Amino acid sequence: MNIKCVIIGDRSVGKTSICNRFVYNTFQALYAPTIGFDLFSKRIIKNNVEYRIVLWDLMGDQELRVSRKDYYMGAMCALLVYDVSRIGTFQHIPDWFEELKINLGKNYDIPCAVVANKQDLENKKMIDNSKGEKLAKKYNTIFWPTSAKTGQGVGEVIIELVTEVISK
Repeated sequence: MNIKCVIIGDRSVGKTSICNRFVYNTFQALYAPTIGFDLFSKRIIKNNVEYRIVLWDLMGDQELRVSRKDYYMGAMCALLVYDVSRIGTFQHIPDWFEELKINLGKNYDIPCAVVANKQDLENKKMIDNSKGEKLAKKYNTIFWPTSAKTGQGVGEVIIELVTEVISK
């Protein structure tokens, strides 16, 4: 069974790094913006069943919203990612929820996670995790602090969402 998971959020929040960490267990400090989307795939076994998790890393440019519409089709779960060192990326999470809702239509009720990435930037952190928890609660979803650089929480949040998908 394939499980499609969209990874959304502003540019430079670490979406591609999260995908690379989950699939290849690597981190690259050099930043190259995603154009359109990138696909990442990893097979896992859960309850003696093999699943293929397909991560759709969507471009984060707000002005290209219309271009992303088709990429949401068939999404079974979503990570909404912000960078804890950039307030604007956190403030845009409601916009990403709205985009997700518009593009999924009646299929909007999928497992989601608000992901506070770049936890390793402790001295540059501008958004306390409690704010992320509060926002996740508002949208009736889970909150997860991560660091694609160190690996903190990356695999765990994706597996948590996949587990929710499987149990539906």
